[in-house]
Amino acid sequence: MRGLKAPTTVTAKVPRARAEGIRAAMESGGWEFDGRAPEHAIWAARLPGVRAVMYASGKLVLQGRDAASAAEEYLGGAPAPAGFRVAIRAPILGSDEAGKGDFLGPLVAAAVLVGPERVALLAEEGVRDSKTLSDREAREAARLVRASCPHSVVTVFPERYNDLHREMGANLNRLLAWAHARALEDVLSGEGGGEARGIVVDGFTGEAGVARALLPRARALPLEVRPRAEDHPAVAAASVLARAAFLDGLDRLSAECGVRLAKGAGPPADQAARRVVAKGGPALLARVAKMHFKNALRVGGR
Repeated sequence: MRGLKAPTTVTAKVPRARAEGIRAAMESGGWEFDGRAPEHAIWAARLPGVRAVMYASGKLVLQGRDAASAAEEYLGGAPAPAGFRVAIRAPILGSDEAGKGDFLGPLVAAAVLVGPERVALLAEEGVRDSKTLSDREAREAARLVRASCPHSVVTVFPERYNDLHREMGANLNRLLAWAHARALEDVLSGEGGGEARGIVVDGFTGEAGVARALLPRARALPLEVRPRAEDHPAVAAASVLARAAFLDGLDRLSAECGVRLAKGAGPPADQAARRVVAKGGPALLARVAKMHFKNALRVGGR
């Protein structure tokens, strides 16, 4: 899919008193105020070449080809770009996964639909590649994404994961493609999904492998699959949703088996898995672990 040219985006932190003055000046300047402001916004207004959104957090976002000139007129300052390397001018659906390299816990695929009007809010609130976030930050960012954007999360817990891995000929990429495809289709089938104009998938395999797994609605849209796609706002949003769901799943399994499970596939995960085996044998381990990992053999699970 060809990249979509980005509109200019300007963000500024504005005190409430000044925000009221800016609104009054825009009213005098002929701006048209929207009857319904976006979620988390106090008001929104537009001219033919620029849209302004004032958020409850105190952030004013100007977006469009005339954003820079509007910033000079109403803010007296230069543009401050949003925090993503890739920007969009139409709603794009992105997907990413978590748990692929973790011996314990679920595999999660998430998909999020992000429109241009959401990009600045996501960036300002810290939504980015979840690998750069702490667990607490990822969960906080995920709450914002869930409240702001159409989304779907597919969580494959280990018992189901192990069955699917066998059914798919021990092909992890096929399993991942299936999970991504299910999450993408769920968003496209839901409220607002019809607005999507393209799909971007973080590249765990080639484009052909993803395309084969797509379901009917997703097949009708342009598809881009590339590595390190978290620089795209929709994929970054999916990244934090997937990470938060993985953490929630790990917590749930820890409570069910009575052992504090660890992330990753290193010594801490092995130590936790040995405690699981000591408590309930290989059968209990298969409820909380991806059994094709070499860790399972090391800890006596098979």
